[in-house]
Amino acid sequence: MNRIYLIGDSTCQTNFEDTYPQRGWGQLISEYLNPNYKVINLAKNGRSSKSFFDEGLFKYCEETIGEGDYLFIQFGHNDEKEDKERHTDPFTTYKKQLSYYIDFALSKKATPVLISSIYRRQFIEENKLNPTCHGDYPKAMEELAKEKNIIFIDLTSRTKEYLENIGESNTKCFFMNFDKNIYPNYPEGKEDNTHLREKGARMVCSLLKKELTKIPELKDLL
Repeated sequence: MNRIYLIGDSTCQTNFEDTYPQRGWGQLISEYLNPNYKVINLAKNGRSSKSFFDEGLFKYCEETIGEGDYLFIQFGHNDEKEDKERHTDPFTTYKKQLSYYIDFALSKKATPVLISSIYRRQFIEENKLNPTCHGDYPKAMEELAKEKNIIFIDLTSRTKEYLENIGESNTKCFFMNFDKNIYPNYPEGKEDNTHLREKGARMVCSLLKKELTKIPELKDLL
């Protein structure tokens, strides 16, 4: 059985009951793909492209990925952070770290796929999101994909379009944004417009699957 490795941050990671109702798209994506592929979700909360590697979180993939496998790469949320452990510059260190993941996958005859970050729920009007949400990171990722001639999925634009079409008042249910006394893990409620609940994770999975259908090289995944 061939495998699909996922590396990324908290928007992709697998969550357990201690953080319910938070869900990452990576823990649900197998339901949308060909069951002949095994999804291995290595994404981890709070990691950037740099800290994921520095902490040894890519090691399992390095030791096991092989011919016919896929590597889905989604970083950016935490690369923006200013601390030295995580921060990368979009057009230099960010591209350099992504290049390592890409080149390693190719060296093992696996297929790397770059996926830009999902959009945060940062509305400035009912149907208009903050246009600078992720800065230059999605642009840098797309530029790198063109330079290396590999697959790029612009999930930043797709999620932005979807959220703006639905509108601010109808998108709260996708995110960890809710009143108190609804979920036992968060008795005081939460106002988090980055991390997803199951409905949001499934929204992302549906958008990603739609993008995959447009890419002939990935048709076997569906």
